[in-house]
Amino acid sequence: MATVHEAYRKLVSSLQAAGIEKPEAQRQADLIIEHATGWSKARQMAYPEAPLEDDAVAAIERIESERRKRVPLQYILGEQWFMGLAFKVRPGVLIPRPDTETLVEQAIKFLSTASSPTFVDIGTGSGAIAIAVLHALPDARAYALDISKAALATAAENAARHAVTPRLTLVEADWLSFQPQRPLHAVLCNPPYVPMSQASELEPEVAVFEPKEAIFGTDEDGLGFFRSLSTGAGRLLSPGGLIFLEVGRGQAEAVTSLFNNAGWGQVAVYSDLNGIARCISAAHALGAIGS
Repeated sequence: MATVHEAYRKLVSSLQAAGIEKPEAQRQADLIIEHATGWSKARQMAYPEAPLEDDAVAAIERIESERRKRVPLQYILGEQWFMGLAFKVRPGVLIPRPDTETLVEQAIKFLSTASSPTFVDIGTGSGAIAIAVLHALPDARAYALDISKAALATAAENAARHAVTPRLTLVEADWLSFQPQRPLHAVLCNPPYVPMSQASELEPEVAVFEPKEAIFGTDEDGLGFFRSLSTGAGRLLSPGGLIFLEVGRGQAEAVTSLFNNAGWGQVAVYSDLNGIARCISAAHALGAIGS
């Protein structure tokens, strides 16, 4: 019968052989064993020679097989943590990433200054952005848009999990056709922005398994979604309202120029914990429905 330590060593070796770097292989081995046994990393380290039950071994082997195919671990386990909250994820829905927490943090700071703030999350996916903001701001309300039924179903489950359902309106629509009942305090969006020419540079977990429409931007430079938002999103905002956008590495300057040239003001750039420019915000010159 395999022990905890033996299972860990085998997992790390197997994941490395599949092309996963050692530090990440070690982190994922801990998570896989925890998922299969219910044992935290601390308990695994305290009892490395503890034998594993047959069902735990079978679960570990099943997950290992899927990971060797580079299926994202989040899809296999069905969960991803974001802003300190656990979100359900499934194939066909973009996996929330720490990169996006910069956008959420800045949006929370801004919206916390308003009374009963309202906002829209464009391309909500799992609902992580909208739900994280609503969780932090009990008086806020939000619209969450997506063209994917699977994404909206996942977002609905996550909203229920984190008790924000009454304050979240899910809308199956493209943002171009969306018309809120009244002007909003903020527009939030993590748009697709990776140029298709860079597809070969991405890890298989992203390029093969995550939804391409949520990853790859339009236009040769990947900035097509930003261009569209810069010329049309102002109609959604009330005076003084802001748009918050995640941007890819090295895109902040180009996106800032797009919004400046389209008549937006107060353009600001925010960096993530690694010092990478990851989010921009801007205020529309008119900032009202019908502008």
